[in-house]
Amino acid sequence: MIFLRNESFRTYLRLYPLTSFFIGVNTVAMLFTTVLGWQNNPYMLYAYTSFAADFPLQDRWWTILTFSFVHNGWMHFLFNMFMMYLIAPPLEQRLGRSRYLLLWLWLIFTTALGLYALRAGAAVGASGVDYGFLGLYLYYMWRGPRWLDRQSESVILAFIVLGAISTLIIPGVSIAGHLGGFVGGLLFGFLFARKRWERSAWERRFY
Repeated sequence: MIFLRNESFRTYLRLYPLTSFFIGVNTVAMLFTTVLGWQNNPYMLYAYTSFAADFPLQDRWWTILTFSFVHNGWMHFLFNMFMMYLIAPPLEQRLGRSRYLLLWLWLIFTTALGLYALRAGAAVGASGVDYGFLGLYLYYMWRGPRWLDRQSESVILAFIVLGAISTLIIPGVSIAGHLGGFVGGLLFGFLFARKRWERSAWERRFY
């Protein structure tokens, strides 16, 4: 099982520096918007940080990035960060830092593209990235190098099913954003994960 996070805080930071950095950025953004009072004033939160197909991007160019690091409420934030904490580290180790950074930027882009293509309303949150991770895992299970054990594959499938159900039944959830991220993860697999890589140091720890 590759999703058991039993590392110490210091070890986690050392092994997964980019994941730690992105969780840190999300945390700082959450604290910042809380101190500003934007968590109690959604109009300000969405006006300055969200991405929306109907808002002119030239007037709010920064939102192409900020929307993915800002959350509407602590439950929204904690759930997304917990998912990231669990499922992102194996991808960082597998891809290497440069490709993992590319994955992040790609998933932010495809999430925004999903919002734009489906003319969705204003959205914030890192869930598009989390769904992109699930999409990439699904690619590995389907077409890519089979490096996931059966327990880990079952966890991914469970996350995908539960994620799809929650996306459809929970009010206010961005279907377009989740779909854009998930499809982006699959596409990343086809575009960048088809080479036969040598077994990483992370893999040698578990196999």
